[in-house]
Amino acid sequence: MKKTTVAVALIAGLLVPAAATGKANNADRRVAKAECKTERGNSSATREAFKARYGSMSRCVSRTAAEEEGERKKARANAARDCKAERALDRDAFNENYGKNGNKKNAYGKCVSKKAKEKKAEMDAKDAKDAAGRSGGRRP
Repeated sequence: MKKTTVAVALIAGLLVPAAATGKANNADRRVAKAECKTERGNSSATREAFKARYGSMSRCVSRTAAEEEGERKKARANAARDCKAERALDRDAFNENYGKNGNKKNAYGKCVSKKAKEKKAEMDAKDAKDAAGRSGGRRP
C-alpha cells in the first residue's frame, strides 16, 4: 500500500510541472509556420540547410511555436511592468489615456494589451528578418 501511494505521488509530481508549462496557441503556431516557410525558402540549397537544421517542417513549427509562446509571455510581462510604472506617475492621466469604459477602470488591462501587442510585433519582425536572412533573403 505504501509503495503504491509513493508511486502515485511521484507520478503526480512529475505530471504537474508538465501541465504547468503551457502550450503554444493557434496564433503562435500560425506565426511559427510562416517563419518556417520563409526560412525554408525556395532554392534547393536553402531547403537542404533547413532539412539539416530541423529535419522536417513539423519539427521547425513546434520549436518555433514554443519560442513564440515564450516571446508572448515575455512581452506581456514587460508590458505589465511598463504599465504599472506609467500608472504610478499619474493615475488620472493614465485612466483617461487607456480607459475605454464609462468609469475608465479598465485602463490597466487595455494598456497591458496594447503594449504587449506592440512588443510582440517587434519581436516577430526581428524573427522574420532573421528567418529571411537564413533563407538567403528570399521570401516565399
